[in-house]
Amino acid sequence: MSNACVPVVVPRPGVPFGFFEGAACDLLDAGQRYAVRLVYRESGWCLLAEDGSRYWPLIALWRWQALARGTRIEGVVSEAQGQVYLIGTAASSAETMIEQLMEDSSMLLIDIRYAARSRWFPWCNKIRLLARWSPRYTHERGLSNRNYKYPGLPVELVAPEQSIAGAVDLLRKGLSLCLLCACRGDDEACHCRYVIARLSEQLAGPGTPTGAGPLGP
Repeated sequence: MSNACVPVVVPRPGVPFGFFEGAACDLLDAGQRYAVRLVYRESGWCLLAEDGSRYWPLIALWRWQALARGTRIEGVVSEAQGQVYLIGTAASSAETMIEQLMEDSSMLLIDIRYAARSRWFPWCNKIRLLARWSPRYTHERGLSNRNYKYPGLPVELVAPEQSIAGAVDLLRKGLSLCLLCACRGDDEACHCRYVIARLSEQLAGPGTPTGAGPLGP
């Protein structure tokens, strides 16, 4: 599977590139080549086009519980709040929808399944998702349903507090989140709806940007 949708940094021949202010390189994104420089803003590191037309946040999510543990690096994308999308692995076009969403370099894939694997859909096993989308993928078990094996029991999120706080922080920095669940995406009783409700509650509190984009499936 091609990684053409993932922005790639390409050092320039004879030009030193390292993690320092003003480092110059090229960046390939969606078939376009941009001359960029590494800059630090109050909100974090990013790659800024030399003509000032756009910039890309540097994103590094740890593969396990990046939101809850704070093991992530990101820069602000914009002053507008990011959006939340829900994809169920059992939906017929799930893989295609994820590919389309992840074309946006500020989109992060947040796996909220208790076990990041599938017997029926091998494409969404963690090892494949990491190979395809790292470092924009993390498995956030804290947002999974502890009772996923027992449909008769109520939904109980494993450890949502820190994970929700981490997700809200990213959304307020303009990054968008694609929540990956094991349902079809339209099951109102699935725990993913509880996660979206918790995010909505937090985003409605103090500090929510004016004119923020809505949460959406």
